[in-house]
Amino acid sequence: MLRASLFAVGLWGLLGGIALSAVDRCALRLGAEWEEKVPCSAVEDGTLWFTPPLWGSFAVASLGLVTALYAAALPWQGREEHDRFSRRASHGSRGWGRARWETHH
Repeated sequence: MLRASLFAVGLWGLLGGIALSAVDRCALRLGAEWEEKVPCSAVEDGTLWFTPPLWGSFAVASLGLVTALYAAALPWQGREEHDRFSRRASHGSRGWGRARWETHH
């Protein structure tokens, strides 16, 4: 579950960073009072225009790629049939069955 979640977030960041590299500027309908609060912005005709920095798309894409690669590098825990009564535990017993208290001949 952790692997899939990290891979999904990483892939989302990678694709979002690649898509952001094609954006020159975008219009934000926040109003003129937001001009001082939003960096890299300008107000023209009552519309707040946001110009993302060039390094922003590379930063988002690289963080997404690193997250996706980290998810791929996590140790694999495959789904096995868990029968805890027939497998040996770390202390050598076979679980709660008869083999735990009886001796085998």
